[in-house]
Amino acid sequence: MAFLGKLVADPEPVTRESVVVKQFETFLRDERGLAVSTVEHYCWHARELMEHLTRSGHTLRHLRLEDIDAYMAARAASGWRRSSMPAVAGAVRSFLRFAELRRLCTPGLAVGVAPPRMYADERLPEGLEWSAVTRLVASTRGRRHDDIRDRAILLLLSVYGLRCCEIAELRLEDINWENGTISVRRPKQRHTQQYPLEAITGQGILRYIREARPRTQCRQVFLNLLAPARPITRISIHHAVRKRLRAMGLHGPRRGPHALRHACARRLLANGFTFKQVGDHLGHRSSAATRIYAKVDMNSLRQVAEIDLRGIL
Repeated sequence: MAFLGKLVADPEPVTRESVVVKQFETFLRDERGLAVSTVEHYCWHARELMEHLTRSGHTLRHLRLEDIDAYMAARAASGWRRSSMPAVAGAVRSFLRFAELRRLCTPGLAVGVAPPRMYADERLPEGLEWSAVTRLVASTRGRRHDDIRDRAILLLLSVYGLRCCEIAELRLEDINWENGTISVRRPKQRHTQQYPLEAITGQGILRYIREARPRTQCRQVFLNLLAPARPITRISIHHAVRKRLRAMGLHGPRRGPHALRHACARRLLANGFTFKQVGDHLGHRSSAATRIYAKVDMNSLRQVAEIDLRGIL
């Protein structure tokens, strides 16, 4: 009814907290020029922090470091992993810097926000084996609209190693069928990267457009399955992938779309690609983001292990 203009929802009540978060959003977007996904992430944590303060009977004006520690502890208790807490701390720190600039809280709080200690390269890339990726893509060989759409999405995730936000932003004009290329917007690098359109992936996208995509003026390639037709969100992509992984009995610390990105990188390394080529393919800004895959490059590790050090040491 709202889509048809027959229902007008009551406006959300305007509170001091909501006004502060809205100002913070404008600051991040207009003054700092951050990516949309980063702005959403920071504002989500700002909103959660404000709600936490309200529930505990505190205010931003009288905020203390103890209150911030309590919020961080609540995030950890709700299931957030230690590796995710630096992102939480970064968002809170950014919000507090903004609040200090606007004189909304006590000065000096931002510098006191300390994330848990993380060690460089302490973790392994948590990806799927390529055999599991093949089975996952094969599970979409159906005629239902969700099978057709999810097959195209899974191919983009596994073949090109795209992020969810990059798939959600993909537009019809980004696919050049005549030249056989696909252009991907990289929000972190703020540029567009062009790839050759791999045949099977191109066929999957074309089948989705012809058979399963709703007829609409919307230019985004992938849309929601239910009416009204709207661009798919990265959260919807995440849920669709996790649902199929659970149906296959695949569980673990990272069983979402990013596991397919890791699987793509590991497969490229196994096929002889250099770290520079893998980083370029994934759209990494620096080699530091790619070096984690050195831990799972078994061919290179075997070569290192076979080096004869006699006479050198």
